[in-house]
Amino acid sequence: MRKRRMLAVVLSVLLVAGGAIGYAFRSDIRLAYENLSGVRPVTIREGLRLDEVLKTLSEATQIPVSKFEDAVKDPTQYGLPASLPNMDGYLFPATYRMSPQSKPKEIIQEMVDRMTVELEHYGVSVADRHKVLTLASIVQREARATGDFYKVSRVFHNRLDLGMPLQSCATISYFTGGSSFTNTAAERATDNPYNTYKYTGLPIGPIGAPGSLAIDAALHPAAGPWLYFVAVNLETGETVFSSTYAEHLVAVQRWNDWLKRNPAWIGK
Repeated sequence: MRKRRMLAVVLSVLLVAGGAIGYAFRSDIRLAYENLSGVRPVTIREGLRLDEVLKTLSEATQIPVSKFEDAVKDPTQYGLPASLPNMDGYLFPATYRMSPQSKPKEIIQEMVDRMTVELEHYGVSVADRHKVLTLASIVQREARATGDFYKVSRVFHNRLDLGMPLQSCATISYFTGGSSFTNTAAERATDNPYNTYKYTGLPIGPIGAPGSLAIDAALHPAAGPWLYFVAVNLETGETVFSSTYAEHLVAVQRWNDWLKRNPAWIGK
């Protein structure tokens, strides 16, 4: 064990040497160092909800999820507002390297700091961050193809400008704890601050972890008159954008027809 620690120290010194060593060799050294020191890459996917993020961190680090839950109870310790409903949306989705010595609060702080870097990159003011992350999180959950992120964002911007409800199925799934692409009339009528069918404007907070693409889309929506969109093929991600409700109903029928032909997708 002592030899392994000494070798890890040597490898870490070689890594610091940086420019004196070729890139490929440095990569090999990094891999060897991580294997010896126990450092492991942990990937947090875009769109994950806070509970899913914490579960992923727990599984990767073998730290009880309750420790991570305790670590996110007070957002002010990470420089975030006390008014947040929770820390959903504030932990940037990316690949992190974690050692067995990593502490939950240290991990959470790193993820919050990484999100701050991303927001600063896009020039988002502190006052606007909650609003931007909230919209970006909805775009992240609703959009499929890369180009559609900007069109989905435009639909929501247009609806906000007109005072229309966002009517995002993803917000329904958030407060029901589901993951389905469909919801019920009873769920849409539920009195919940995340219910964008019942209430106009943005919900009270993010519904997941938005990535860089979703943040960019929330800030820079495509130009267009669309007020509606619906995925008509979940396998390909094809989505139809419409300007009128009549056009939207035609697209919804395409969606229903596809779902009838592919019932295995119901409830996913």
